[in-house]
Amino acid sequence: MENDPNKEWSDLGCLVVKAESEQLKNKKCPYCGSGLHFAYVPGDRAAIKIECKTCINRMWLDGVSNLPPWAIETGNTIQS
Repeated sequence: MENDPNKEWSDLGCLVVKAESEQLKNKKCPYCGSGLHFAYVPGDRAAIKIECKTCINRMWLDGVSNLPPWAIETGNTIQS
């Protein structure tokens, strides 16, 4: 059975809010296989942005209530 890139992208959105940096550094875009850029954007309605370095796929998670562990470890950005 082939991997479903939509499900993988959704699962990545669930992981990124609680993951440590080690869990994200080897993640690849489920659509094209390229590396990803993760960014925590602080503010009243903090957000996390996940963006492929190559293709146009990206995701915004608005209203993040806690600073994710990876952002504490690495600053507000990490790349895979």
